[in-house]
Amino acid sequence: MPLKHVDKPNIPVKTKHEIPVKSKTPIAYPVPVKGPKPHLNPIKEIQQRVAQAKELLMKKQHEETKKLLNLLHKKVRSKEETLSNDSFIHHNYEEMTWLLKDYAKNFKNIARLYNIGSSVQNRKLWVMEISNNPGKHEPGEPEVKYIANMHGNEVVGREVLLQFIQYLCLNYGQYRRVTDLVDTTRIHILPSMNPDGYEMAASDGGRWNIGRKNADGVDLNRNFPDQFFPSTTGDPQPETMAVMKWIDSIPFVLSASFHSGALVANYPYDDNPSGQSSYSATPDDDVFRQLARSYSEAHPTMHLANTPWKCKDVPREHFIDGITNGAKWFSITGGMQDYNYVHSNAFEVTLELGCEKFPNASSLPEYWQDNKEALLVYLEQVGTNCIL
Repeated sequence: MPLKHVDKPNIPVKTKHEIPVKSKTPIAYPVPVKGPKPHLNPIKEIQQRVAQAKELLMKKQHEETKKLLNLLHKKVRSKEETLSNDSFIHHNYEEMTWLLKDYAKNFKNIARLYNIGSSVQNRKLWVMEISNNPGKHEPGEPEVKYIANMHGNEVVGREVLLQFIQYLCLNYGQYRRVTDLVDTTRIHILPSMNPDGYEMAASDGGRWNIGRKNADGVDLNRNFPDQFFPSTTGDPQPETMAVMKWIDSIPFVLSASFHSGALVANYPYDDNPSGQSSYSATPDDDVFRQLARSYSEAHPTMHLANTPWKCKDVPREHFIDGITNGAKWFSITGGMQDYNYVHSNAFEVTLELGCEKFPNASSLPEYWQDNKEALLVYLEQVGTNCIL
């Protein structure tokens, strides 16, 4: 069968010039923007970032704390330099009175001056109270006291306590430790219990025993009622009676009396029924040992086996840890520390600050520096397991 003829469609033919030519310029495809790769554990990443932030914050806080501490230390040092640059002198009764009145006037928010009586020669027995609420007993706030110059010729404690009053006044509100102590404790300081004896000792050039007794010739540390023996010094002297009434009027819990002639912290009892020099323990012997040791160990040399000794004419004595039981050292009757313990709630120790009784004034700055820390540490025993 013959094939049919089919007409081809009329398709236009493009010339060579009409055929599109492939461009030599490559096509600009979008380039992906680089970014953080997707994390498989976003929680871990957050934790790492938090840790880094904490590290930076801690570093910054550490630097700021360090700067603050340096600033505070400079302030404290400047206050202490003020004390150390002062003229350390022996203050007679008039000078001491003026000084105490000046502190009470300039620091009346924490300082109050009062007297507990008069000496035989009618000199007032001044007491400086340091407290955030002076003049008022606050329930729960411990009452403490420091007494010096009971023996008129033993003057180191007198001058150390005058410096301590100044130190507390200047550093309250400036030094956290002092501020806390004053805010939580009512502190009473009697710089001179025997002002008459002091004047006698000072007028005589501070010889060894001149002025030790009061103006009636009585040793005040043998004049208190004794628990074992009748008095050997007669009725209580005006100075003794003033302190006894003071103890009855305020519920003291802690006390210390400052002396010179040795370097040791001495604790009760001072005597025993036999009258012999042998250990005489109170029912609270462990507490007294801890109190005595707190002062001795805070003192740079008192606790040492071989303490520095300035007095060639006075035999050196050695005490284990710088403490001793009073009666074991030597037995006395009518002592003040025993009276405090037997007749009140006050735990009192006797602190011997060195062999020199009336040293040259040039030695006073050294005595102050040696005792400053111990004075604070001893008062800080209130509120601890030692004194509650």
